[in-house]
This record gives sequence, C-alpha cells and structure tokens, in this order.
Amino acid sequence: MTSRAAPRSSVRKGLPALRAALDDVRFLIAQLWRLDRRAFLLAFVETAVSLAQAAAPIAYALVVSGLATHQPVPVLVALAWLLLVHGLGLRLSILGVDARLVLSDIVRHHYDQRIGELSARLPTVDHLVDPEVLDRLELIIAEQGALGNAANGLLNAVRAFVWPVVGLAIALAADWRMIFPVLAAIPIAWSSTWQVRWDQRAEEDSAVHERATHQLLATTLDPSGGAELRIFTAQRFLLDRLARTARSWRHPFLVSARRTAVTTLGFTGLYFVVAAVVLGWLTHDAVAGTVSVAALTMAVTSTSQLRENFTSVEFGVSQVSSLLRTVSRYRWFERYAAEVHAAHPGTLPPPSELTDGITLSEVTFCHPGQDEPALRDVSLHLPAGHIVALVGENGAGKSTLVSLLTGLHDPTSGTITVDGTDLAELDRTAWRGRCAGAFQDHLRPEVMAYQAIGLGEVTELEDPVLVASAAERGTASDVVAGLPDGTDTQLGTQWPGGVDLSGGQWQRLALARGMMRRDPLLLVLDEPTAALDPVAEDRLFTRYAEAARAAGGVGGVTLLVTHRFSTVSAADLVVVLHEGRVEEVGTHPELLAADGRYSELYRLQARGYS
Repeated sequence: MTSRAAPRSSVRKGLPALRAALDDVRFLIAQLWRLDRRAFLLAFVETAVSLAQAAAPIAYALVVSGLATHQPVPVLVALAWLLLVHGLGLRLSILGVDARLVLSDIVRHHYDQRIGELSARLPTVDHLVDPEVLDRLELIIAEQGALGNAANGLLNAVRAFVWPVVGLAIALAADWRMIFPVLAAIPIAWSSTWQVRWDQRAEEDSAVHERATHQLLATTLDPSGGAELRIFTAQRFLLDRLARTARSWRHPFLVSARRTAVTTLGFTGLYFVVAAVVLGWLTHDAVAGTVSVAALTMAVTSTSQLRENFTSVEFGVSQVSSLLRTVSRYRWFERYAAEVHAAHPGTLPPPSELTDGITLSEVTFCHPGQDEPALRDVSLHLPAGHIVALVGENGAGKSTLVSLLTGLHDPTSGTITVDGTDLAELDRTAWRGRCAGAFQDHLRPEVMAYQAIGLGEVTELEDPVLVASAAERGTASDVVAGLPDGTDTQLGTQWPGGVDLSGGQWQRLALARGMMRRDPLLLVLDEPTAALDPVAEDRLFTRYAEAARAAGGVGGVTLLVTHRFSTVSAADLVVVLHEGRVEEVGTHPELLAADGRYSELYRLQARGYS
C-alpha cells in the first residue's frame, strides 16, 4: 500500500481550533522544559518581572499626586518601586536574554536534527515525490526558524497577552469613562484573528510557488546548468520564469499585508478619535475640579499604553499563531512518519541466500499525486542466481520496477515476494542491507574519494582493501590512480585542495560504490553505462559478470536495466516492458526469434551502430 498524505488542512475555527492550539502549546512547553529547564525558568522569570513594569502608570500617578499635595511618602514609595522594577528588570533582562539565546540554539538544533531524522528514517521515499507532502515540507522547512525561536515567541506572547490586562485594570481604576477607549481598542486585537487566517491561507496558497522558486534559484546557481543556459542564451527565459514564479509566491502575502494594513489603519484611527474625546472630557473635568490630578495622570499615561497593549495583543496573536502553525505542521510530519512506519510493520530478516528468487504478482503502482499507473498488473519471476536484463523505451516503467524491488515504494496493489515471503513482512532496512546497485542518477558526494566509494557499505567505509577491490570491480581504479592523493583526495573544487571529476569519472565511482557489498541478494544496475565509452563499458560488464557470479553464490539476482542491447545478450533472462506492462520474457535468442518488440528494438539499435 502506498503511503498517502492527509488532505490539505483547512483553517480551523471555534473550539476545535482552540483545543488544537492549546494542545500545541502544551507540546511546545513540554519540549522546552525537557530540553533545558534552567534556561526555560530564567526566561520566564525575566518575563514575569518585566510585566511588573506595566504598573508604571500607578507610580507616575503617585508621584504627580504626591508632588501636587506636598506629600513626600507617596513620591518616595513610587520612586522606590520604579527603581526596583527597572533595576531588577534590567538585571533579569540580561539573564533572561542570555537564557533565551541558549534555549533558541538548543531548540533550533533539536528540530533541525529531528526533521532530518524523520525524513531520513522513513522506509519509503513517497514523501520526496508526493507533491502534497512536498508542499507541506516546504512550509515546515521555510518556517524552521520559528521552531528555533519557539521560546522567544512563547514568552513574547505571554507578555503581549498579560500587559493589556494590567493596562485595562489601571485605565478603569483611573476613571469609568476609560471604558470607551478600551472598547475602541478591542477591534485592534480582534482583527488579529482575521490576519491569522489570511496569513495561513497565504502560506498554503504560496507553497507550490515557493518550491518552484527555490528550484529555479538552484538551477541558476548550478555550474553545469549555468554553462548550458549560457550556450543556449536561455538566461532571460529562466530569469523571466523565476520572476513570474517569485511574484506568484509573494502575491498571497502581499494581499494579506494589504488587508492587514487597511484594517489596522481603520481601527487605530477609530481608537485615537475615541481616546481624544475621552481625554478632552477628563481634562475639562480636571480643570473644573471634579477629577483628581492623579486620575488624569493615570488616564493620560494608560491611554498611550492601552493602544500599545492592544497592538501587542495583535502582534502576540500573529506571532504565536505563526509559531503554532509551524508546530502543528511539524507535529503533522511526526504523525505522518508514524503512520508510514506503522504501515511497514515488517520485522522478518531477509534470507541469508535465495533459493527460489523474487516474484511479482499482479503488481500495479501509481506514483503519489498521479492518476495513471506507472506499472500495471506486472507478474514476473526473477530466478535466484540469474542475470536478468530489463529493457524498454523511456517511460516504460523500468526504474519504477527497481524502486519497488528495493522497497523504496510499495505496490499500490499486488505483492512482491522474496523466496515466498512477502516483501512487506521483511524488515525494510535489513532488506536494503542485502541490496546493492549503481544508478544513472547517482550521488556525487563531495567527500574524500575513499568515502565516495565506501558509502556503498558504510560499516566497511574505512577498509582500504575492500574499497580498492570495489574500485577495481567497478572499473574505477584508473580514476582513483589519477587523483592527486589517490583515495585520500578531496572531491569537489569548492573545498580546499578539492578536484573536479568528469561525468564519466563520477559514474565510475558510483559503480565502485555499488560493488562494495560482496554478497547482495539483489544487485541493481540501472542504466549504469550512460556516461561511459564503449571500451569502459566492455570492461565494466566483464566485472558485472564476475559480480553476478559472486552474487549467484548466495542465489543473488542481478538486474540490469539498460538501453544498450549489446550487453543484453549475456543475460540469462530478458524482460521487455512497454507502457508499464510486461510484454515479453525470454532469453536473447528466444526473443529475437519471436520477432516481437524486443526484436524490433534490437534491429533499430543495430542499424544505428552500423
């Protein structure tokens, strides 16, 4: 069964949204507490002390009132309070900021590592090709910094939500008429809920365009792509496309920003009109003697703070909502990973050797996000100890079949068995530990040369004898010998002392990497000679025959995927795929005599070489 992503999330409202948000907050606090309790407590203490500064209007009122009535005690008490709060607040602010920085670094590292682990440990690669999952991952990665700033965001939100409560109490204590500015300020905070929905919708609508923009940017920075673009003078085409894609990416955010600006301007204007009327009213009464100077002072100072406080609510809602959206998406990825793992409960070890082989029974596979199957009702037996050539035109489904055999994807329907045991029942990692291969689209790791080869069997990566043997069998010995420091050469010119390799040299290292495992049950050679010359190709297939015989010692199957029919005749069995179906199966002579599609393709290629 192929793993599928959950449907695109909708913007939750009401109690379900509140419950989900509270659950995400609990999760986040538990994570912060677990990662560094000391830093977490210091950061919260600093925030708590800073909230005491919200009571400053009361102190200012005491100072003004004491001076007006010539009473020194209220003035001294108020000044002592201000000195204590600001002095202590400054010291704790330094400790708290340091604690926040420490906590941010720890949290950022934790989630960077965790997201990488979740992706790398998934048993299939559906998440790397499913457009819907890729869009979600793009949002998680793009906002990954928000997870690192989780502590800051949470503490700022606490401050943003508590300050208005204190400010509200002070304003109402000054005079009952201050209720009007308070009511006028509420829409400023309330509008933040609209902004949250607009921002979330903008993020989701722009995800696919963001992915496309990053892909195009990577193309402009790729050296090989840059050369081709310049030869074909296609830079303008790419730049125009990049500009359009970038505009499509940012357009939803611009729409959201315009809406936010209009609503903020309108509600802020309303607040200032109401506040001006109320303060004028209070000033008139203060002149008439019906309102005390202290009350007027509190009203004036709290009026300026009220707007800031309710604006801070707007900011707090926006910040915490952005943070919780990222947390929610991260937790979705955790659930997705758990579901994928649960769908692959296999624990059986692969056989030590094959006696029967690998069998596909009515296997159909449809790539995630696609409607048309890449393979349809494929039934095929790959006998133990045999070399099997898989041929067919581009798009016939050859590489898809390889992905299914190596467990990178699951059949949409049908079964694959290994010596009679369903592949789904095998431990997926252990099965891949008995597979080896070389691929046309291969890694180009810019590491030491011996590591680039040794990655084919990580547990033996430091074994120079095995690395040298793999290089010999993979026809890469001459490539290694031509490097300045042999296997100790740094690959990649962007590193100090690094060297560049040609496409053929990279492919030979990939071939050597595929030869690191000495007794694979499945050796896959997927278009391995695309970048090699005919002489190198001949040498390579001599080594392949030797590798196949070695694999045959444990009944291993060697699967050769190729377009070059000159190499197919050495196979024990030839399978012809056409439009996702098995069209012919037989030996090379049998298929030539059958005068079917294989014979037609063989003659077409033979004429091309004549």
